[in-house]
Amino acid sequence: KPSLNTESKKSVAILPFVNASQDVNAEYLSDGITESVINHLSQISGLRVMSRNSAFRFKDNQTDTKKIASQLGVETLVTGNIKQVGDKLVINVHLIDANDDSQIWGNQYVKTSSDVIATQNEIAQAVAQNLRLKLSPTEQQKIAKHPTENPEAYRLYLQGLYHWNKLTPPEIKKSMEYFQQAVKIDPNYAQTYAVMGRVFFSLALTADAPPQEVFPKAEEATLTALRID
Repeated sequence: KPSLNTESKKSVAILPFVNASQDVNAEYLSDGITESVINHLSQISGLRVMSRNSAFRFKDNQTDTKKIASQLGVETLVTGNIKQVGDKLVINVHLIDANDDSQIWGNQYVKTSSDVIATQNEIAQAVAQNLRLKLSPTEQQKIAKHPTENPEAYRLYLQGLYHWNKLTPPEIKKSMEYFQQAVKIDPNYAQTYAVMGRVFFSLALTADAPPQEVFPKAEEATLTALRID
């Protein structure tokens, strides 16, 4: 199929969800769910989604949404916040039209921690629906797919992402501990193996591990991810 011209695509940036729990230990959850929604929506061919790095520049200041949208060159923004209340997670999400700062759609999700995997899919599907996007059957399948059915493996994966994205050698090594725990719980967690391949590779690039030691591990993790999915 011919690719869509970039100008004809709708565009969106998913800004980092705010950790409203005032608990720094819950930061990995708000960051991780944001990244998961970005990854889900980026699989839609008719939508231009800003990368994690671009969106996370505005993690600490999201007050001027029109200015943010202008800097990122997008028509719409997704904003949200997450709060832990007992054993429940309260997730508020808003889809904003950057032209006039009006809200296109909003919803509140009240979920248990075991429901978080499904919630990120629900959010991505709701954004796509309210942007009036026509998804192919393959795209519908991709956006609804759960990378794992195990909530604990998913939590460990998000914690691994949180530490890896800090991009310092100690944090990168700490991230690997979480990823290894995640695949121990769910050996078919392809997404985690894929990230582990990138982590091993980055350790060699930053000279924090001998290339001859970590390149084979990077290759093994990546091929495992491809074999599973």
